Amino acid sequence: METPFFHIENLHQRFGDQHVLKGVSFDVHRGELLALIGGSGAGKSVILKHLDGLMEPIEGFVAVNGKIISHAPEKEKVALRKKIGFMFQHGALFDSMTVEENIEFPLREAGIKDEKLIDERVKQALNAVGLNEQGHKMPSELSGGMIKRVAVARAIVMMPECLLYDEPTAGLDPIVTDSISYLIRQICKTQNITTIIVSHDMPSVIRIADRIIYLKNGKIYWSGTPQELQENPDPILQNFLYGRSGENWRALNPQAHQLSETILGTSITNH
Repeated sequence: METPFFHIENLHQRFGDQHVLKGVSFDVHRGELLALIGGSGAGKSVILKHLDGLMEPIEGFVAVNGKIISHAPEKEKVALRKKIGFMFQHGALFDSMTVEENIEFPLREAGIKDEKLIDERVKQALNAVGLNEQGHKMPSELSGGMIKRVAVARAIVMMPECLLYDEPTAGLDPIVTDSISYLIRQICKTQNITTIIVSHDMPSVIRIADRIIYLKNGKIYWSGTPQELQENPDPILQNFLYGRSGENWRALNPQAHQLSETILGTSITNH
């Protein structure tokens, strides 16, 4: 049986009196696109920070390619991070750098000095996200969707084995959201990059994910495919899926419920 890219075992994390993760365990397989969903404070982003060793669990561990990285020496974590690209929620571009310089940054931080290689990598990354002619621009000249694309380019320029996305479509309009979602899945599947996204954008999650994990109160409440999520009658899952605040929502507003089901239902076909 193939070793999963990530193996998360009995992960616990606390911040003061707040027990954020309460024994979370799951695997992420190579080339899989996994979505972590759940309410605010469920522990989704905290899990991401454990996956690349930025945070240490108080109990349990994370293994990457079969090797435990939790509490490993920093030297080993630095080597691990070269295999993992991370896209932050708001892009986190350097305002004083051009698009090209932002994308170059991780290459130079890794000690790569070959200017020809750097130039080739940057062009490949820009091409992958459809921004071939935008390398000279400053972040202030970019739209929200373009900023997200540059952030994706910076995440893939090191040719990682895995990509982690924290709310990749937050704050974007529906058309740009669709474009970014398609880009994320395209990169995952064409380059066989193991991908994990944290998102509240359920239409995008349903459209692009291979598997979904729903977190509630620091534990895994449910796991399955997008189709299984849509077909599951559990009111907690259905309320989250359709953005309802309670079980009576459908009865109180049947027309809006029907519209939300129509919008979500049309988004399940992958590009």
